[in-house]
Amino acid sequence: KAYATTGKNAWRGPYLPSVPADPWGNAYLVNVGKGDPAAATKKAVWVISAGSNGVVETLADANRSGMVTAAGDDIIARIQ
Repeated sequence: KAYATTGKNAWRGPYLPSVPADPWGNAYLVNVGKGDPAAATKKAVWVISAGSNGVVETLADANRSGMVTAAGDDIIARIQ
């Protein structure tokens, strides 16, 4: 079921005012499309840091089985 966008039950936050960079100054990669609440099949949502070398080496769509292994020096976290 999708989140209500209007009315009494509409989502009102909390929202992040800004998203900080990872410890090496790079943007995080998030596969947010996989967490669509209206999707027929739910898939894991991952946040990935490219690590100190700045190269994303983890396959972001590798979560078909629900398991992802960080590659190279990437740091990953499952949030759903």
